Amino acid sequence: MKVENRLAAVVLCGGFSSRMGRDKGSIPTGNSIWAVQAASKAILLNLDVYYSVREEQIPLYTPWINSAQFIPDNNAFEGPLKGLMSAHHRLPDQDILLLACDMTSLQCDTVYTTIREYVSCDNEFYAYHENGFYQPFCAVYTAEGLQKALARQPFSLQDLLKMGDTLSLTPPENEQFLNHNERFKD
Repeated sequence: MKVENRLAAVVLCGGFSSRMGRDKGSIPTGNSIWAVQAASKAILLNLDVYYSVREEQIPLYTPWINSAQFIPDNNAFEGPLKGLMSAHHRLPDQDILLLACDMTSLQCDTVYTTIREYVSCDNEFYAYHENGFYQPFCAVYTAEGLQKALARQPFSLQDLLKMGDTLSLTPPENEQFLNHNERFKD
């Protein structure tokens, strides 16, 4: 059985949000922002939380997030893989629960199920799978699995999950994995 304190949560906020028309993680929701709302699910489970961002985004998030929690992108990978591998570089001995700032319908039970499988099984990665597609967010990536993946040089999170020893989880019946990529309407 794994030691649960090896698991940290990383919320991806580093995308350019070009389809949305503005930075998704900083969109207000109640008295918070989407990025902090995404992290709240991991905080409820007593996980340390970090935010993967581009360096130029840090001032935008500073009013909401402690600067020690930022992990700036720092590698040649592209897309969400860049954020995950930057987090692995910063936290090389920790396993990572990867969350997306724009998956506002994700429920705590789904996060808990992912972590429960991670604690009870011995795989490199844990991700929901349906119709030949892995859901790369609300997935756990172990430090050992990520270290092995560096030698394989995956091109995407899908490649990483397909090439690794991934435990395929059955997704919930509802639409929790929808992300918001449409132009934001005020």
